[in-house]
Amino acid sequence: ETRYPQKRHLILTELGEVYYRKGEMEQARNVYLDWLPQNRESRQRRKVYRRLGDIYRSENDVVNQVLTYKAWIWDIDKESHHPYTELGDLYFEQHQYENAIEYYQYALKFKKKPIDWVRLRLADSYQALGQQEKSQNMVQKIKKKGKDRLVKRVAVERSRDATATKSVDKTDLDKKEKKSDKPN
Repeated sequence: ETRYPQKRHLILTELGEVYYRKGEMEQARNVYLDWLPQNRESRQRRKVYRRLGDIYRSENDVVNQVLTYKAWIWDIDKESHHPYTELGDLYFEQHQYENAIEYYQYALKFKKKPIDWVRLRLADSYQALGQQEKSQNMVQKIKKKGKDRLVKRVAVERSRDATATKSVDKTDLDKKEKKSDKPN
């Protein structure tokens, strides 16, 4: 332990990674939790926080997952999109769309180049809350400014679906109006 003290933090993160890859989440979690307070200046902290969040996600431990991502923000990444995106995804998966929107908006604020995936999840969150106009506005932004070709393709298809739905709704409305105009 004293022969390579400056490398100990790297060895511990590798040990955590080995446990993680083997699916031994409890051991990985314990290594990472022991590692964090001892390595406040390490560049590996982002990786450790992300892995801890992944471990808690695999264990369906939402409370500790949220605490981990918030600790990540408070500790080192107040101006990085990663922990905000992770929190947005967590809340989205929990169907807590208002919270998801809040964190996705933070993620977009801190990312120099907006993330198309985050915009798509924002559109989905607005859609789930019945805010169709906001959802479609976000889809249009992806179509116009998107860099990720796959996400942009999804946006194009959604836009087509929305247009088709509007025309079907209008056709149904026209039919109902014609029926109501006929005398009985």
